[in-house]
Amino acid sequence: MIWIFKEGCLVLGLVKVDYKSNEITAIPKLLSRLDIAGAVITIDAMGCQKKIAEQIKQQGGDYVFSLKGNQANLHDDVKTFFYFVFIAGSCLY
Repeated sequence: MIWIFKEGCLVLGLVKVDYKSNEITAIPKLLSRLDIAGAVITIDAMGCQKKIAEQIKQQGGDYVFSLKGNQANLHDDVKTFFYFVFIAGSCLY
């Protein structure tokens, strides 16, 4: 399921996942059916994929992805970023 917030509205999208498949293949199909320009899309950690992020940006949307430790490098980068911004009080960029 994908949650989309656009202009004060909530849109829930749902696409059946093919047998022997998963959300990673279904999410792009669902996104292509929706007008997401100007919307914020939230997707769980399964959908935290470069191609999905690129598709959302190409269609004019923004995203918030859940992130788990199984994507170790990205997880460490995000933890480091938030440490410097919110705990150390400085920013490296």
